[in-house]
Amino acid sequence: MGHPEDPPAGPPRPGRPARVPALRPAPGPTATDFNGGVMRDDDGMRQGLAGQTALGRVGEPEEIGDAIATLASEGLSWMTAQRIEVSGGFLV
Repeated sequence: MGHPEDPPAGPPRPGRPARVPALRPAPGPTATDFNGGVMRDDDGMRQGLAGQTALGRVGEPEEIGDAIATLASEGLSWMTAQRIEVSGGFLV
C-alpha cells in the first residue's frame, strides 16, 4: 500500500499518463547539517546513534544520495509504491 498522499496507481486513461506512487527512501541517522549538524559534529551523539545501527555507524550524505540515484534509475522502472530503508539497519 502506498502513502496516503500518492495518487492512485492504475493503467493510463485516454489522454493521460499512468499515475504511479513514488518510491520513498527512509534515511536513518545521517551526518548532515540537519538540526544544527549535531549528528555530524557531536561525537557523543554519533556514537550513541551508531550503537543503534546494524552497521555500527551513522550514514554519510553521499550514501543517501547514492540510494536516491539508484531509486531514480531505469533499472527500477518496474518498482512502485515502496518505502526503502536507507538506515544502516537502524533499530534492527
